[in-house]
Amino acid sequence: MKQIFFYIIIVVLSSCQEEDIPLKSIPDPKLKEASDVGSAGFKIEWDQVANAKSYLLDVSDDEDFDSYVLKEKSVLPPDGSTSAMSYKIKNLTPNTTYYFRLKAVNGEVKSGYSAVKSVRTLKLQAPVFEKPFNITSTSFEVRWNGVSGADKYFLDMCYDKDFTQFHVRRSLTRNNYIKFKELEANTIYFLRIKAAADHQESDYSDTLEVRTN
Repeated sequence: MKQIFFYIIIVVLSSCQEEDIPLKSIPDPKLKEASDVGSAGFKIEWDQVANAKSYLLDVSDDEDFDSYVLKEKSVLPPDGSTSAMSYKIKNLTPNTTYYFRLKAVNGEVKSGYSAVKSVRTLKLQAPVFEKPFNITSTSFEVRWNGVSGADKYFLDMCYDKDFTQFHVRRSLTRNNYIKFKELEANTIYFLRIKAAADHQESDYSDTLEVRTN
């Protein structure tokens, strides 16, 4: 009986020693190419790294990472995740190249950086007018779709389709709606609009033709 008890103690101690072995290193993450690229953001993806508890993400518009959009942004895996990871980068500048890299983390242990990937955000899209409404003899209202990445719009309104006789020129608005008043009755107006952000502008929209009553 004493001999059997002795063997049980040895097995338990051996098991504890294996569990207490400290983690010394973590493999570097392997980033995939950016996806869901738009004018103001994109999505990055990578496979879950063995033993990683979190990740540190860097994003920069400088390939040497001398400045940062995001620096060591902590990204946690979803509970129970054992496969693909992803993170959406938002509020970026249109038509700009960004660089991103990643580290895996477990407590004080960090991997090296992944290989750096790059992606260029899209140019601002041109707005699209909706059908004008509340048309009277002296006024009408128009809306257009909000463009991702834009923070303002410039609108022209003319008496001719070639936009040489301006009623309104580069009228600035930060909304996606405008009402025109004090117009001439039974008159055709031609409208066009472009989106803008950070000294960048989209192409003009298709021309909208509106006749007052």
